[in-house]
Amino acid sequence: MNPTTRIYFRTLALVLVIAVTAVSWATKPAMAQTREIPGYVQIHLNEVIADAAATGDIIRIEKMDLNSIVALLDHNNHRVASAAAYALGEIRDAEAVPALVAALKSDRDHMRRIAAHALGKIGDRRAVMPLIEVLCNETQPVAVQASAINSLGRISDPRAKRILTHLNRSPQNWLQQAANVALLKINAKHSFNVASAK
Repeated sequence: MNPTTRIYFRTLALVLVIAVTAVSWATKPAMAQTREIPGYVQIHLNEVIADAAATGDIIRIEKMDLNSIVALLDHNNHRVASAAAYALGEIRDAEAVPALVAALKSDRDHMRRIAAHALGKIGDRRAVMPLIEVLCNETQPVAVQASAINSLGRISDPRAKRILTHLNRSPQNWLQQAANVALLKINAKHSFNVASAK
């Protein structure tokens, strides 16, 4: 494929991402957060807890609710803690934001990546500065940085534009592309909000 065709298709893909994102913002209810635990999340957590029990980690949960899942973030079994972070992202309850922000400081790369992803799915603006802090730490693995970038794009807060613009010039192609898409999402949301206000 020649370079001109490749650029055309890459640009077309970005335009489609922006269009789909703008439509999802227009149709998304104002408060998408809910306390209901989806069935597939409960099943996944129960499977991980059963696996942990098979290796001697007995975990007792009286009721599968937001508080019991947040408590699992601190569990010493990394699979259980990671599954809890994933579950909180799927539940999308803003009450989990402080616990997930704390998980961004975990000593486990995988946990930081999942916590960053979950914060993006929740979409609460309180996560913006902690996610920017993740990106300011250049020792973070690329997967953690990419997850934080994607989440900043989902949240689409203009405060992230400065760090994303900097990362858009990153020598790491993957980070550069993720930052570019996140910036396009932020700009698209801003353009959509300006057009809606008129």
